Amino acid sequence: MTTSHRVRFWYGIFLSVFTVAVGILFLATVADIYFGVQIPGAEEVKFPSEILRAKFGSAQILAPFILWIVAVIVGFVLSVVFPIALNEKRKPDAVKSLSRMRKRMPQGAEGLSEELQSDFARVRKYELARIILWCVSAAVCLASAIATCVYVFNKTNFATKDYNGHMLDMARFVLPFVVVSFACCIAVAIYELVSAKKELPLVKKIVAAIIVGGEKQEVKSKMPAWIQKFKAFCERHDKWILLGVRLAVLVVAIVFIAVGIVNGGMNDVFVKAIQICRECIGIG
Repeated sequence: MTTSHRVRFWYGIFLSVFTVAVGILFLATVADIYFGVQIPGAEEVKFPSEILRAKFGSAQILAPFILWIVAVIVGFVLSVVFPIALNEKRKPDAVKSLSRMRKRMPQGAEGLSEELQSDFARVRKYELARIILWCVSAAVCLASAIATCVYVFNKTNFATKDYNGHMLDMARFVLPFVVVSFACCIAVAIYELVSAKKELPLVKKIVAAIIVGGEKQEVKSKMPAWIQKFKAFCERHDKWILLGVRLAVLVVAIVFIAVGIVNGGMNDVFVKAIQICRECIGIG
């Protein structure tokens, strides 16, 4: 067993046991509140807000939960630092194969036969169609996100304490946008796969035609030199770049969490979560 396998194996065991322990701790706390709290004249209220804030905001609950979140984040870091190579044989992916073959294509159709020029034009049409469809899909997703944000940040939509009604109204407004966005992305992905299967034989035919005397002709790229160097640098250090991006996102998340704690937003969210659990979902 390699070092990566050992580290991932013991980390998986630790996280599984820790997750079960935190879950048991949460259940025990809920049971303690449910069976231990007695409020004269309000026996139907099993989970008072004050007791919930005191119990779940205490170090006995909050500290293990924060440690569990840290353990999950460590798992993402380990997946990059200790990657495990899969030896499974998979069917060739037409999209990835096409991406590799296109790097060997000439930038223009000059010097090709009429038949190959026609194939080259068809390849360009497939590429243009994919770009247009992905742009349309991105525009639909962006418009859906903007409409959702406008609704969510409009305080008049959440003016009363009818949380159940607000959630239903928001679902009726947001769900069509979500469905349309997912449908667009799925449709474009299906088209990309189908077009890649049709385009791949044409690209292979063009690449094979530029082989002379058993050796491939040098296909010069029209990209500027600094772009080529930057692309090569990213390909050599892709693992560390990915790790850096993830750490940057983690730092931004921690900063926003700290800002929310300082300005009192954490307590507001906590109180709203308690009220939703008690009044909307029906606990207590």
